[in-house]
Amino acid sequence: MRHTTVADVMTRDVVSVDVDTPFHQIVQLLTQRGISGVPVLDARHRCIGMVTEADLLARQSRLGGPITGTVWAVLWKKTFARKSEALTADQLMTAPVITVMSDARVSAAAATLARHDLRCAPVIDPGGDLVGIVSRRDVLAVYLRPDGELAELIEDDVLHRALWLPPTAVSVEVHAGVVTLRGAVEAAMIGLIGSLVAAVDGVVEVRNRLIADTARALMHAGVHSIDAGESVTAAACRMRADDVGTLLVVDTAGTVTGIVTDRDLVLRCVADGLDAQRTPVEALATHAVVTAQADQHVDDVVAIMRGHRLRRVPVLAHGHPVGIVSEADIARRLPRAATGALVKHRYSTRPTDSSHR
Repeated sequence: MRHTTVADVMTRDVVSVDVDTPFHQIVQLLTQRGISGVPVLDARHRCIGMVTEADLLARQSRLGGPITGTVWAVLWKKTFARKSEALTADQLMTAPVITVMSDARVSAAAATLARHDLRCAPVIDPGGDLVGIVSRRDVLAVYLRPDGELAELIEDDVLHRALWLPPTAVSVEVHAGVVTLRGAVEAAMIGLIGSLVAAVDGVVEVRNRLIADTARALMHAGVHSIDAGESVTAAACRMRADDVGTLLVVDTAGTVTGIVTDRDLVLRCVADGLDAQRTPVEALATHAVVTAQADQHVDDVVAIMRGHRLRRVPVLAHGHPVGIVSEADIARRLPRAATGALVKHRYSTRPTDSSHR
């Protein structure tokens, strides 16, 4: 995975001075070029110091210092004595100079500038020669990368080249440098993917919405069920109380034996004139219940829902219901392509059985 280096963002047309450059000429250079400092080079073109606006202000400090004869005047003179009398670059410069390597990452350069409270720093190559200068503005430029370009970089460099993930496994959305990841991957990879994406130059924040690639991670917990012997009226009351349209029908051992929907209550009980108080809910339930196992891969769960044109599928663990995977769960947690394919397939043809519930 390639990172932006200092060489990619630095200014190569460097304004520099030698050790004998006078004060007045340095001031002119800073003013004319609109810069805050210049590197000082020796006879071998090696950077040995830096003259900044702060160094030049120290030269003028004696003109606006405290009243002579006071304790503060003594301390002032002791602090600025050398630079207040300096006339050339070698007398004005700050040395030793803080430099940055040209092949260093931009993030490393940013840390150096922040650690030493610098506005800019000379850039040197592995041989020690001055090759550029990097400023705070330069290192912040990586955050101006367009969102679309940043998303493509993450997908190509991190997900595909570095991790070899299939194109549909993880979706990447970027808004103002904030990256949102959605999809299902191996549990051990969730943190790794988030860390690698966060390390991409230009990423402001990572919102990691990745989940483990099992039905248990995809489902929403909490199962609405009813005992097989309960009445249709009890089932209707349960649906109203829980604000749901589907109940799993379970036997006394808690094993799923069927599924009943609000549509079943209307068409199989009310429309047929059955007594809702006396009719057990198991009489209306569909007993060929399509389920998924908690440790099943999410691709298999989506395939089950597509194959049976289901809006939701119960998830079982050791024969007992532990949750439900719905279209809404898929829409929230998986790439958009998975949701689109599921809905398109379910409505592409008329269902041939009663499992579309």
